[in-house]
Amino acid sequence: AIPSNRQRAYPVRIGLSQYWRWYQEPEVKKLEILFGAAEQIELADMRLLPGAALVPRLDVLDNEARPTGEFVVKNDKLTLSWSTTAIEGSAGILMETSQPNFFFDAQARKVDLRETTAIQEPEGKRLMSTEGVPEGSYLQVRIHALDENGKPLGEFSDPVTVFINRGRPSTYIF
Repeated sequence: AIPSNRQRAYPVRIGLSQYWRWYQEPEVKKLEILFGAAEQIELADMRLLPGAALVPRLDVLDNEARPTGEFVVKNDKLTLSWSTTAIEGSAGILMETSQPNFFFDAQARKVDLRETTAIQEPEGKRLMSTEGVPEGSYLQVRIHALDENGKPLGEFSDPVTVFINRGRPSTYIF
């Protein structure tokens, strides 16, 4: 986008689609960017970066995701693993946990959070407690890479969705 003074062009980051991971295979050979109505659009010095250079990795250890994507937690404990080492300048993370049954969408907007934790390590593991979260609830966790001054880098990770089931025979029966 170029402001009215054409000499002061500034970069515009086009956010990743929330489905970007689905399109990793096969190799992408064509990219289409659709712009809204405008008198003139000029692209210059465009760079495409791999997702790993922008999006931190967040994984759940010792727990397999169900086919529907969520991780079932039965004992109020969940071990999370993260890495932001592929993001240039990363010195730590901001970990956000949603309130029960609130979900992060693809936007970086503020949401009602259950917990926010800044961790000064670009990669590591953390044991997360779900104690006090109502049975049958969902939580989501996401992270954002931070630089040494605590400023965000890149994009949020894909959220991890957790379902709390402390002993019911089926996650679908309440």
